[in-house]
Amino acid sequence: MRRLPQLMPSACSGRVFDRVHAVEYGWLAAMRTVELYAYRLPAAACTAFGQPVPHAFVATEAVDPIGPPERVGDLFALHEEAGIQLRVYDNLWPFWDAVIGSTLGFSGIRLRHAAPRREV
Repeated sequence: MRRLPQLMPSACSGRVFDRVHAVEYGWLAAMRTVELYAYRLPAAACTAFGQPVPHAFVATEAVDPIGPPERVGDLFALHEEAGIQLRVYDNLWPFWDAVIGSTLGFSGIRLRHAAPRREV
């Protein structure tokens, strides 16, 4: 039986997180320095997407933003404020294999940017 890390208490705080984001060390500088902007879109134009549990909201036709793009800010601070644990790995694949073998919900939409799998 594998011990899955997603809902385990943080070693530093003892908090239990119900959401985990994982990234490779090679992406930390980009996360720290990116100037990311978000558009706010009208909620009525978006519908839940994903099965069996929705994981995104999408618009199926063009929509106009509610206002100008807003700077998102410090991604590390936003993870902390949202109660999302951020985990850093030298290679994501062992973590990913444990996640997809579990009963937990997951999304891996950026895995194409991960380092190659290592030979075992």
